Amino acid sequence: MESAIPILEGAVPACVFEEGQALAIELDGELISRLSDAFEEHQYMLSLTNPGMTLRANPYE
Repeated sequence: MESAIPILEGAVPACVFEEGQALAIELDGELISRLSDAFEEHQYMLSLTNPGMTLRANPYE
């Protein structure tokens, strides 16, 4: 079963919607680092409520 949280699936956003406009996101080291941190945080929070959960490798590292 797949996650409903795209970051846990290794998704990388291509754009962000701001004031009704789609703006391209620059794929750089800072973005990957932030995605990695968000992945770790989401996985940790999920593991607290699902003790038997299998931890995944971070796809952003």
